[in-house]
Amino acid sequence: MSPQIDRRVAFAETCRSRAADTCSPFRRDHLLILASLSEHEAGLVQLSCDCVMESRELIAHADILLHRR
Repeated sequence: MSPQIDRRVAFAETCRSRAADTCSPFRRDHLLILASLSEHEAGLVQLSCDCVMESRELIAHADILLHRR
């Protein structure tokens, strides 16, 4: 996992932990929403990294094909 994803997941865990300790339902709801958004963002970052790696592989294959001609 990339450091960007690790930070987002850690932030989500922190929000969930603080939500468990918080008395105010309003604050607890906001912390849980932040945790969900952070996890979603981590998923998007991971998807983006996967797409970049796939693109690099495709470019490398295309380069090989071009040099064969």
